[in-house]
Amino acid sequence: MLELLNNIHVPNILNTMQIQQFIAQLQANVYVYSLIQVVCIWFILVAIGEIVSLISETFMKIMTLPFGRKGAFYICNYLTYIGTVHHELSHAIMATITGAKVTRIVLVPREKKLGSVEFKTSTNFILKSIQLVITSIAPVACGMVSLYIMITLIYGYCNEIWQVILFWYVFISIMIHMTLSKQDVSNIFRGLAVCMGLLYLILIVVQLNFGIIHI
Repeated sequence: MLELLNNIHVPNILNTMQIQQFIAQLQANVYVYSLIQVVCIWFILVAIGEIVSLISETFMKIMTLPFGRKGAFYICNYLTYIGTVHHELSHAIMATITGAKVTRIVLVPREKKLGSVEFKTSTNFILKSIQLVITSIAPVACGMVSLYIMITLIYGYCNEIWQVILFWYVFISIMIHMTLSKQDVSNIFRGLAVCMGLLYLILIVVQLNFGIIHI
């Protein structure tokens, strides 16, 4: 019986050891491992964006059942207006941080356009690419930071029922407006190659000097 049990568990152990050896081999090659990390980082960002879009679409469909299409649109956009403000200010803040010049911020909803941010990028191709990508993914990145801060630092202080309701109202409002517009996606693709290349070089330099970064 003991011999039989050993025969059952040995393949699992061997598989685990093989996987660990394979990972170790990848990590030993900084250039390959850095490339894998770059791909994983962008995949995670895209996945988060898609998940948020799916949640937003699902929320809209649920609201359509009792309130109709028009009512659902107003609830998901105008009633959660604070999410729009967060979305547009995220664009503006990250554009400013990266050195782009914000020329216009619109926070007043007009028909189906809830808000917008216009900015001028640098004439330098590399800097322009960085500004386009970081400014465009700002609603997702800043949204994740805001939601994390709310959960870890603020929620514990919500002791009254009105505080809990207000917390989740703001939380949901920010979350469903973390989606990217078609213009955002277009801007990301315009600068994606340069940003991925720069991130790849940064990871190589850092890991050659300070050791492997586990992502």
